[in-house]
This record gives sequence, structure tokens and C-alpha cells, in this order.
Amino acid sequence: MCGLIGTIGFKDNSKLNINTISHRGPDSSGQWNSMDNEFPVTLGHARLAILDLSDAGNQPLIVDKDRYVFVFNGEIYNFVELRSEFESLGHVFETRTDTEVFLRGLILEGPSFQLRCNGMWSFCLWDRKEKTALFGRDRFGKKPLFYSLIGNDKLVFASEMKGIFPFLSSIQFNDNINIFLQKLFDYESSEECAIKGIKRLPQGHYAIFKNEKLETHRWWNTLDNLEDVSYDYDQQVERWRELFLDSVKIRMR
Repeated sequence: MCGLIGTIGFKDNSKLNINTISHRGPDSSGQWNSMDNEFPVTLGHARLAILDLSDAGNQPLIVDKDRYVFVFNGEIYNFVELRSEFESLGHVFETRTDTEVFLRGLILEGPSFQLRCNGMWSFCLWDRKEKTALFGRDRFGKKPLFYSLIGNDKLVFASEMKGIFPFLSSIQFNDNINIFLQKLFDYESSEECAIKGIKRLPQGHYAIFKNEKLETHRWWNTLDNLEDVSYDYDQQVERWRELFLDSVKIRMR
């Protein structure tokens, strides 16, 4: 796993501490800060190196004449096919990572590119030109992403809630904590968290933060993507076997 942390709209970043997520990525860590004459943004990343073990795979990843800054936690299993497609269109990659492939797809196709990806992820993509942040989370929420709106016009996010704690005036339990304890299986599918003032981006959602406002959108609903299943038992078994073996094979990359 890797770790993300960042702030948007904070001129003073003294409360941001990348060490709160360092255990998520022991191989390297990096932090990008906007210039003094820009809208204030800081993105941090702790890396667990899996693909392209060189320093080229370190994050934040910055591309297109420094316009886009990207932090990513996850794995895109079908990145090989996606990369080949983009290369056939003339795009040149500087790393061997799935991170760069995922970033290129988001730049070219926007949040809908997630529908083409097989994997698990959470991310933040900052567009310095448009002053817009795009956040996303995979279909089933395998990778975490927590955030808090501070003063209604600033945002802080992290892979773990404790990365956000320094920005809160106090650490208190959510008023609905007792409801969560009674319905534990509903907790992870909720945007609410155990700590008051912190929310999670729900699974299968993306969010856009622009002009000091956050808008959340759903990009995936399992019920809208169910596969037609044969009534024949042997065909069901064969289809399950095919899907299972393909899942194992593609993850071995």
C-alpha cells in the first residue's frame, strides 16, 4: 500500500505531517508545494514500490510541463493494455508504472476513465491551470480516502484519519457513533466516520474541489453493471473458472 496526504487552500502548511502516513510507504516519500504566487496546495505521498522500483516511480508525479500533480494509492491491473493503447496514439511514458498510465487516462478522459480500469485505487489529481482537484476511489472502496472541509473553503485529505487530526479544533466522536456500533456492516459504506468533522469519499465515487466547493459524484453502481448469467450450471461453473483464473493472472503482474 501507499499513503496520500494533502491540503488545498492552506497558506500555512505547518500542520501537515507526512510522517503520519510514512508506515504505509517505507520505500520513499515526497511532497510538492505550490509556488508563492499560486493557489496554495500541498500534496504528499509515501510509496511502497511495486512497479518500476527506480526513483522515476516516486510521487508526487508531475507531468505536462508541470501542469498536473498526482498522488495515487493502488494498483491498475490492466495497465499494460491501457499503456499500449495510449502509446499507439502517440503518448510517451517516462516511467514503467501503472501510476503514470492511470494519470494519463484521467487527463485524457476525465473521471469516466475509471470505468475502464481493473484494479483498486484512491487518488488526488491537481490541475494547476484550472485550479481544480479531482479525487477518486475504486468501485468497492478497497483503498481509503478521508477528508475534512475546514472553514467551508479549505480541504485536507489523507489515507488515514490521523493525518487530518492536527487540522481539527478538537478530536471528538461522531454523534452517530452508537448507530455505527449497532450496524457495523453499514459503517464502511457510509461517508461518515467515527471522528466528528471527518468524512470519507464513498466507494465508487469521485469528487471535484473547485472555487472552494466540493462536489461528489457516483461513477459506479454494481446493480447497474451485473453480468447476465446463464441458466446452465456447467456454463456457470466454466464462466466462474474463467473469471477467477483471469483475476489471479492479471494480479501477478
